[in-house]
Amino acid sequence: MLVIIAAERYTGLQHPESAEALSEALAALATAQASVQRLVEQQAAGLYEPPFDAHLPRLQQEARAALTKAHEDVAKATPKRLNVDFLLDEEMAWAAWDAADNQLRRDLFRLAIRRVVVSKSARGVRTFNGDGRVEIHWLDEPDPWAPTVPTPR
Repeated sequence: MLVIIAAERYTGLQHPESAEALSEALAALATAQASVQRLVEQQAAGLYEPPFDAHLPRLQQEARAALTKAHEDVAKATPKRLNVDFLLDEEMAWAAWDAADNQLRRDLFRLAIRRVVVSKSARGVRTFNGDGRVEIHWLDEPDPWAPTVPTPR
């Protein structure tokens, strides 16, 4: 839903330090999960059979502790409540829009728009046809430019 996406991005815009902390926590979580997966794969491949199994309990404990800490950091950095009240109330949304300067309006558009594509006009055409030449890719719609995975035949 576009309102939720915009609210999440708005929260990041209003509190960039918490958005940065969440980004770092999510990266640490991904690293910890990859570490656990690598340990499982190595164990399945037989790398920790005797006499090398002496290090396995310590490695498992370190991986488990890193994963637990990463989950805790993500929980701390995640915003507890997204305030979308001003987006849901039409009067409040219009009042906020009217009060906003151009920079804030651009920021608000960036919260909801993935990209704007303007195509070339036909040769010799001097008037701008916005409906025919401008395509807006909203964040809540699938990205038409996303790479597709080829289907097996």
